[in-house]
Amino acid sequence: MLFALSMGIVLLFFKYREFNGYLLLFLGSISAFIEYKEATNMEPQIVLSNKGISTVKTGFKTWKDIRNETVELHTGKGNYLSYDYQEGKGYLRIDDFNIEKWQLETLLKLYRDRYSASNQTYMAQK
Repeated sequence: MLFALSMGIVLLFFKYREFNGYLLLFLGSISAFIEYKEATNMEPQIVLSNKGISTVKTGFKTWKDIRNETVELHTGKGNYLSYDYQEGKGYLRIDDFNIEKWQLETLLKLYRDRYSASNQTYMAQK
C-alpha cells in the first residue's frame, strides 16, 4: 500500500510515465482506504453466546446449525476461526483480535457445552 503510493508520487513528480503514476496512486489510495476502514471498525467481530456465534461476515448462526467449529492455522495466512453451517463454511481471521488461539478454543467448547446442556435439560422437561 505505502509502496504503491510512494511510487505513484515519484512517477508523477519526475513526469516519468504519468499514467503509471496515476494508476499506482489510485490503487494505493484505495488500498489505504480499505485498510483504514478495517482498522477503525469498532463493532464486535465475533460474539459467542449460549445460543450461537455471530460474526461480521456470516451473521448469527445457532449452535444447532454449526458443525466442526475450530481455530486453525492456515500456512502463511494466520489463524482462522472456521465452522460449517447450513449455507456453507464460515472463516474469520483472528490474528488481529485481542484473544489467543487457545482462549478462543476454550470459549468455543464452553459455549457449545452450555448449549448442549441447556438443550438436554429442555428436552428432559418436555
